[in-house]
Amino acid sequence: MTKVESKNSLISYKGTSKYEPIESCCISKEDLLKLYKILDKQTSVAVEKHLSEIPRLEDKTPEEDEALRQNVRELGKLTVIINNQYGEQIVSQTEEDLKKENLPDKITFIAFDSAVGLENKQVNIILDNKFRLELDFSEPPGFNEYNPFDSSTPNKSSLFVNGKDSNWAIAVSDLIKNFFKERGTKTNLIHSRIIFVLLSWLILVPVALWTTYRLDPLIVNSLDDVGTGLRAIIDVYLFLLIFALLRTLVWSIRWAYPIIEIKGTKNNIVRWSINFLGLACLASFFTDFMKYIF
Repeated sequence: MTKVESKNSLISYKGTSKYEPIESCCISKEDLLKLYKILDKQTSVAVEKHLSEIPRLEDKTPEEDEALRQNVRELGKLTVIINNQYGEQIVSQTEEDLKKENLPDKITFIAFDSAVGLENKQVNIILDNKFRLELDFSEPPGFNEYNPFDSSTPNKSSLFVNGKDSNWAIAVSDLIKNFFKERGTKTNLIHSRIIFVLLSWLILVPVALWTTYRLDPLIVNSLDDVGTGLRAIIDVYLFLLIFALLRTLVWSIRWAYPIIEIKGTKNNIVRWSINFLGLACLASFFTDFMKYIF
């Protein structure tokens, strides 16, 4: 949280600015409509705060002044932006487009913006209190696009709140965090960089080494006159190949359990298959290892 206050005697500003990632969660399409209604109320509060600070226009009649204010209220409604994987986009200021039957398939991104309706070239009203919530439902990129040893699974889901009224800004932040907390999951663990590093050194590398050790005699017996140098090269290549396959399995688990998810978008049969494959690999490794020791 950042508080900003100008020392300029002509410009005094003190407020709250917050930027936070959204924790892992699973929400339904009905939840998106609930979220819109919650945020639309807070958007209206922000617009009313702005209008209350603007004096009545002396060159306008009370009716004309109120008409202008009503126009600001209409333009200042919460804006929702929805993208799907086919390139389709919906930009709306009504809850109708958030109803389950009107939502597009394969949603990859949703943004809720409280200020974009007024902050355009035609209107150009800058609100002192505003927020933008972005939800990234896209599939996680492959390990060739980022290094899982250096960073967690990339996801752009975030909340930005900026408010001259700190109470309003904190209230909006708490509302959104509590909303997602109630729908939270533990999938952030499998997307964590630390978990991947521990998993690699404590499980993936030992499994790859052990599998290479067990396959080494089979390869030697199938080839005639394998020299020590060639055998070492084959073993190193085999280890790297097995380790790459295990990394692919980890990526598959991350794909099956995304950080931010809309209910029903992932096939349970696919998830069970990936879970079974992962457990089968671990069970086979530990069984073979224990037999060898004892």
